Amino acid sequence: DIYHKVYSSNPEHPDIITCYCSLADSYNKLGIMYFHKGDDDQAITLYNKALDLYKRTHDIFNHPDFAWVYNNLGNVYKAKGEYK
Repeated sequence: DIYHKVYSSNPEHPDIITCYCSLADSYNKLGIMYFHKGDDDQAITLYNKALDLYKRTHDIFNHPDFAWVYNNLGNVYKAKGEYK
């Protein structure tokens, strides 16, 4: 598709980075919605998609966007009782 062709030709273009960040934010917010509906597995899937996109857009892993998603993942695993 055209979006991936543009990205592959210039992955550092500000518009591409903005789009990926917006999409990642959307995945994270959808994950929150699914978590509150009780669909923990779908929430985890969406949070992981958000993380994958943030990894493409942020050079550092201590960016607040990562903290937001990792916190949400922690909440899901805590609710499932899957933690040590």
